Formats: sequence, C-alpha cells, structure tokens
Amino acid sequence: MENRTGVEIAPQRLGHLNLFVTDYEKSGQFYSNVCGFQEVFREPGISMIFMSNGNTHHDLGLMEITTGNRIGKDGHVQVAAGNGRTPGLNHLGFEMRTEQQLVDAYRRARSKNVPINRTTDHQIAHSLYLSELNGHTLEFYADVVEDWRGVYANNTGELISGHWDPEAKPPLQEQQGVNTGELYRSPEAVLPARNVAYAALPVKDLDASIAYYTDVLGLNLKHKNEEIRFAILCGAADSGCDVFLMEMPQFPAVRMLFGGVQMHQGQPVRTGLQWLEKQGIRASLVGDDEDGALVVVDPDGIPLVYSTAPALDLMKQHGPAIVREVQKLGAMSSGG
Repeated sequence: MENRTGVEIAPQRLGHLNLFVTDYEKSGQFYSNVCGFQEVFREPGISMIFMSNGNTHHDLGLMEITTGNRIGKDGHVQVAAGNGRTPGLNHLGFEMRTEQQLVDAYRRARSKNVPINRTTDHQIAHSLYLSELNGHTLEFYADVVEDWRGVYANNTGELISGHWDPEAKPPLQEQQGVNTGELYRSPEAVLPARNVAYAALPVKDLDASIAYYTDVLGLNLKHKNEEIRFAILCGAADSGCDVFLMEMPQFPAVRMLFGGVQMHQGQPVRTGLQWLEKQGIRASLVGDDEDGALVVVDPDGIPLVYSTAPALDLMKQHGPAIVREVQKLGAMSSGG
C-alpha cells in the first residue's frame, strides 16, 4: 500500500464494547439477567455501569444517554455535549499488551498528525481515544494495575477517570492485569455469556477502511470478501476476528452492526431462542446449534450475537447473513 503512515498502534485484541443506553439500570438488568454478565462497578456521577465475567475489567460499559457533558474526575470531559444523545455504540476498546507499547503508539500517532480525541487515566488502565475515518470512536488502553477488582472496591460509587499525560512519567514495560482464573458463568441467565469477543462496524469504503485499520490501527487482515464487500481483522493475539467491517451505503442509527459475545459451552443456542421468544425479546437463529449464532436485540434496539463457534469461522460463513437477520429484526434503522 502506498503512503503508509507507519503508525500501526497494534493492539492485542478487542477488550470491550461501550454502549450508550436509554436507562442504564434497565440495561444493566437485561445484560445481567438475560445475557449473563456480572456487574463489577458503577459510576453514578456519569450514569455508568461496568460489566465483566473476568476476561478483563469490563466487557461492557453502559452509559446513560444525555444532552450535556459527562464530566469525570477533576473536570475531565469523558463525553462532550452533543455526543451520546441516542442509544448505540459509544466506542470499542482495544487492549494493548503494555503501557510502553501504548505510549510508543501515541508518540507515533502524534508524529504523523493522527488526531487524538483525548487521553484518560482510568486508574485501572491508561487510554487514548481517536475517531477513525468512518466516525467510529476507538479506545486503545493498557492495564496499569494487577488487581482491577481491588481498584473498583476501593472507589465504590466514585468517579475514577481523569486526564492522563502519556509523557508525565516512564511507562510500565511489563504487562499488567493478566487474567489467570476461570471466567464467571451465570447460573441463572439464559445466555451464558463468557466474554465480548468482536464487533461488526459499517464502513463507507471497504478498501479505504482496510488500509486504515491495517496501517494506522495495526490490525491484521484475516479475510476479505470482494463480492459481498466485507472484511475480518484481528489484533496481535490472533483471536481470528476482533472486527468485522462491512461496506454499507447508510449506517444504522445505533452506529454499529452488532457486538459479538462468546458463550460458555454446554447449552444449545436454540434453547436460548425459545426462552427469548416467550419473553417477547427480539431474537433469531442463524445457522445451527453447532456453528450458528443467536442474534438478540437489547431494550434499546442494539443487536448482539451470541455463539460458541470460533469467531473467524462464524463471520466468514454467516457474517452477511447475521447482518440481514439484524435488519429483519428491525434493529438497523438508518442513522444517515
């Protein structure tokens, strides 16, 4: 590719989805009771709930919509007025292996004039945020503590996120916060979520987006379908699929196609579908129990895909079909 920037942020993997929701209490109950995620922390000051099953400090962030600023610790603006007024994607969070790698990427981005929206100290992690060429907000973060649960416990109900200066002191060179235990499995939820594994985004120009995601973001292209115009990319950890990009003339109002959730083994997805339909929750099965996926629409019309199949195989085989099923479920009204 010509005119490469050489920025290549190069994250390990997708760590979390951060969503704007109408009512964070209602959404928190849905993702806990139905989808099997565990609440681990909340920031009432910015109407925010964090949910995790132990894969990282949060798989899901749920922030209530607002017309004003969301102000974090010491006046740090986390969401500016005008953003986050409607439900949908807030940002995707990509995990870096070390803070040193994050700071190095920050310096490369600055040297190449790649705009950075903000840098934030979350106490458990340091982050930089940028808007990619389709307007999607992406976070790149590095854990800076081993015990994120302890940080949450010591700051119950408090604001924890403020400004971070990447040049203020030498960055940590060793990886922090590595998960070594078994992931939580809800004993009650019909969808036994394990972790958020990938996300699907609409793009205006697939080729331009692939160039940006590989060059500036440093992801690796795993698969491209020229006919249907979609691509699958992943980070350095090589999970197979962290991002599914699909070329679309118009973007859905919720600003993403769907989020992808890996489920614990042991329960056929069809069992979940039957229960969801009885509860009046919009859902549909794509494929079969072995290699298929369950498409579920949350209370705000945000679609998520639940499966036990490997993400790369699932997206190569069923990605476009899942998008069509999301459309049928009425979860992809146009946002322009």
